[in-house]
Amino acid sequence: MGSGTTVIGVTGVIGSGKSTLCRYLAETHGFEWINADEIVHSLYEKDQPGYKKIKEYFGQYYVGPKRVHRGRLRREALKSPQKLWILNNLIHPHVFHEVNKKIVQIKKHKKD
Repeated sequence: MGSGTTVIGVTGVIGSGKSTLCRYLAETHGFEWINADEIVHSLYEKDQPGYKKIKEYFGQYYVGPKRVHRGRLRREALKSPQKLWILNNLIHPHVFHEVNKKIVQIKKHKKD
């Protein structure tokens, strides 16, 4: 992978087949898959940036001793567009950072 590497982002609503498509591309065409869901899950682990942000903004009720209570957080965030916007603004910068780190790692690995 040189500087002309193509990066494709796959987005869509829940249940639209994003993971199925990415898994297919990885298995049949050798694409690298950076799973943003897995990144978010790791950010929600205790002592990680997402956990800290959720606890700070939403409160103790939304975090457990090991990770964020995703169901509680989801229900709360979906109550209003403002809360969902806040959640996205708390977490997305960290997700983008981790995705970019993984892209750099993949490029470095492919170059070696």
